[in-house]
Amino acid sequence: RSAQDVMELRAELAQTKSRPLIIAKLEKQQAIDDLENILRVSDGVMVARGDLGVEIPAENVPLIQKRIIERALVHGKTVAVATEMLESMITQIRPTRAEASDVANAVLDGADMLMLSAETAAGAHPVKVVNMMNRIITHVEDSNRASYWRTSKLVLQQEKRDIQNMMALSAVQACEMMRASAIVMFSNSGATARMVSAYRPQKPIIAFVPDASVQRALSLCWGVSAFILKAPKGTSSLLNDINELMMKMPGFKVDDRIIVLTKIPLISREHTNTVHIHTLRPVMG
Repeated sequence: RSAQDVMELRAELAQTKSRPLIIAKLEKQQAIDDLENILRVSDGVMVARGDLGVEIPAENVPLIQKRIIERALVHGKTVAVATEMLESMITQIRPTRAEASDVANAVLDGADMLMLSAETAAGAHPVKVVNMMNRIITHVEDSNRASYWRTSKLVLQQEKRDIQNMMALSAVQACEMMRASAIVMFSNSGATARMVSAYRPQKPIIAFVPDASVQRALSLCWGVSAFILKAPKGTSSLLNDINELMMKMPGFKVDDRIIVLTKIPLISREHTNTVHIHTLRPVMG
């Protein structure tokens, strides 16, 4: 119902060894009233349309959905849309045209994730449902209607992240202007990758991370592909590792430019503070 609920949960989680992401499920009018504060203290939000539609008039839900997505993007936070997206496919092999439009509009609004529930949990055609949703999402994102390069202003971020945020914005702008092939970073926590994702670059976002927990968390972020890489000892070592790994990935070739986000010194408590333009070169040996 409020940001205080999230803060109490985060305080409890501080006692544990793990640091799971907190996604606030918005299903009460009180939560909508406290949306800005909830976005500040959460890692992301879910537009829980089923429960929300019970708590508030149904005609209010579409505009509230759009508002939540818009504000989540401004805060640079993950946003999921859930409930009845392809409801008819619980029993049918095709969605209604209205459902297909619903999925497409959530993508166009800028959602990071679309969720299926009964369609796959209890439906007769779970694989067909996933394939259908994937087809709609892919078709919309490949169109010129999709909104990329959201670089008109800085996203709102946690205190003391202003330099990291500026680097993320600069990387996305450089990628667009120089027609680079990807934005790449080594990120201990995944925060830099999440910031870059918020600006919606049309090119791939590739994050090298130290462990599987960070890799899994980044699967919730739009456009990010995460790979595990042992932390290098210095910047030159990092660039060599990135070059070698990128040359093994499909879609990249010698002389492609990539934008690399890192920090100097690499082994420090500093946040990302450097944008490096790297040209892929042949891997020797």
